[in-house]
Amino acid sequence: MQAIGAEPFSPGHLKHGSRIALDGSALVAFLADAKGTGNYLKPLIQGIAQGTWQGVISSVSLARVLEGPLALGDEVLAQRYVNAFANAQHWLQVPADGALVLAATRLQRQEPQLDDIRAIELATAIATGATVLVTDHPALAQTGQHPVLSAHRL
Repeated sequence: MQAIGAEPFSPGHLKHGSRIALDGSALVAFLADAKGTGNYLKPLIQGIAQGTWQGVISSVSLARVLEGPLALGDEVLAQRYVNAFANAQHWLQVPADGALVLAATRLQRQEPQLDDIRAIELATAIATGATVLVTDHPALAQTGQHPVLSAHRL
């Protein structure tokens, strides 16, 4: 399957119960509504919240999401995000353990444009059987290793 994004994406393409991996760049862009990302990704996030699909978030993505509120000293918002992503019915949190880091390192050998973080994001999507990986990072959006939905608006 090739990268998704050349044509408008319809969440209707995803089967009920599908896992959707979202990397930190996409989640931060969504939360900040950068360049309309909020409206673009809103159907996916709502579907996860309603239990239509399960979201997948890596530990490095969660760290990226928490950077914003913590930089502003907003502990309450940071804790809200922690609690939201801790909902096991809606989100699968994936720690960066040895097996995942090994898989990420192997992916980097195949796709040297991926830095450590992007390789972990990709390895997380693959390891969890995510149907698609949503990213706002240009290098990750170009990978041929897994189906990707670019959060970059055309």
